[in-house]
Amino acid sequence: MPIVPFPPARFSEARVHPGTRFDGIVRGFVVATVLSTALAFTRPALGYSTDTVASDGCHEQITQIALRETRNSLGAIDAISASRNERALIDDLPFELSSDLRDLGAATLVLSNHWVDFRGNEPSDLDRLAPLHGDPNHQREHCLRSTGQDGDQGSRQALMECRAFIREKVQAALKGLGADGRVDPKARTQLRVALDIRGSVEASLPTFHVEMGQALHTVQDGFSHTFRSQDHREVVTVLNYIEFVEDRLDTVDGPAHRSPLDECDKLDALRQERLSVATTASQEFLEVALDPTLSNNQKLARTDELLDEYFSHADGCNPENGYCDAPEASYRNPKTGCQSAPGSLPSYWPGALAVLAVAGAGWWRRKNNARRSTLGGGTLAALILAVALQPNTAAAQSDDPASAEPPVTDPVAREAVAQEDARIEREPPVPWGVALNLSASIENPAAAAALGARYRLSEHWLFGVDGEYNPWYAEQTSEFRPGVASAYASAIMRFPMRFERVNLRTTLELGASRMLFDLYGVPKGTTGPFFGLNVLGLDYELGKQLYLVLNPAHIALPIPQTKGAPFSYVQYRVTLGLQWGA
Repeated sequence: MPIVPFPPARFSEARVHPGTRFDGIVRGFVVATVLSTALAFTRPALGYSTDTVASDGCHEQITQIALRETRNSLGAIDAISASRNERALIDDLPFELSSDLRDLGAATLVLSNHWVDFRGNEPSDLDRLAPLHGDPNHQREHCLRSTGQDGDQGSRQALMECRAFIREKVQAALKGLGADGRVDPKARTQLRVALDIRGSVEASLPTFHVEMGQALHTVQDGFSHTFRSQDHREVVTVLNYIEFVEDRLDTVDGPAHRSPLDECDKLDALRQERLSVATTASQEFLEVALDPTLSNNQKLARTDELLDEYFSHADGCNPENGYCDAPEASYRNPKTGCQSAPGSLPSYWPGALAVLAVAGAGWWRRKNNARRSTLGGGTLAALILAVALQPNTAAAQSDDPASAEPPVTDPVAREAVAQEDARIEREPPVPWGVALNLSASIENPAAAAALGARYRLSEHWLFGVDGEYNPWYAEQTSEFRPGVASAYASAIMRFPMRFERVNLRTTLELGASRMLFDLYGVPKGTTGPFFGLNVLGLDYELGKQLYLVLNPAHIALPIPQTKGAPFSYVQYRVTLGLQWGA
């Protein structure tokens, strides 16, 4: 059967590292503590997954090729038209989907294949992914040995469990067919999936494609996680991932999982041939399950034949003979791998510490819930409290004789200080002003442009109103989406500095945000609250009544949907602006 040339990608079991999350009232006050003190933090390790911004999606591409070839053979008999909400899901997939496969059936097949490595988590959900892929109960779906599957007998047992999983999933997929043997678009399965911007959500997806996508993932792993015969049809031995990553692999445990066998970019002849056979096998399993001329019993019988063809175990191959001189044994894992390296924040002045603390808290925060659901009331209250306490702390210090400024005794110096205080307290010629701000989000990538008016009430207080356009960046597809439009009131507390052109400021923003595009479960036009906060920023006087404003730790929280399943998109921004007047 001819194979379509395979584009560069990789297929791989997710490689992950530990992480954590902030949530609820208690964690909210932890955030306030982080904002108020100098903290050290540990830099997270880096890891790869099936399809992320850091790695290509080999599973996803194999599946799309197999489906395209199947539709060329049988016609698009599995295609399902998408509703408006389902089109939003397709637009927000965490991988590239070919333009000729943008129907719900194709999207679900590839998404469910992708799901096996993530199970509704995102690549950043490291605290969940690490134990997931180290779970002995999940090895069969990746066609790997589990704990205790030792020697040749353990390899055979692992392969039988791999075969059984594929057959179970094909049988479950057949329940998504109608009486005529074709895909029933009304047969649905609830699956928790992680989308690019929307995050982790429950989606109602066609049962056939959900189950078949998972079956194909295991079929594909069955080629990358085994040593095979020269024609790639027969398994010589099954690889071991669990005991390898736990650094307790022994000879009886079987060969270690090998990363080079997961690759599908710039391949040598052996791996290119195997990739082609894996793609052909995926297509054949899919064609059998979709063939309307076969009954369900005939489809299962044909599936068993394919399992015998591609997943039979060879005899007589063991460590003593190098697994029948398997050429795969020559591939080696890289010596460097995922590790967590501790580091600490430099002891800069408190403003720099606040900036780094906010960025650290943003990285530490689990992306799926913190950005997609309403920020906990305790967290928001704690953030506001962190700002509100600062002026009171300053006042308390100034009232304490021990901390009060010493009097200026030199007449010249006293006169200079008096003139400087008069300059600071002098009413501006124009109390009104305008502000233009441009922002870039550090996490949950986004940009923002805001234009607003300002009014100076006193030397310490400015108030304003702003309108903002905030497009969001879809990391997996590398494109900007319309995002939200927000309008909000701003309260700015300034701390003028003597003999300096630089002044410190704290900013609080409250208003509303409106969705400008459809997300799955969040239709265009949905409107909810907006909150913004920058604990410590500064403005620099460029000229008369013209200021350069820098807010390096700007937290923006649009919550366009508060009913049903709340949705928010918290952003940790660096904001640069110009203010004239006020």
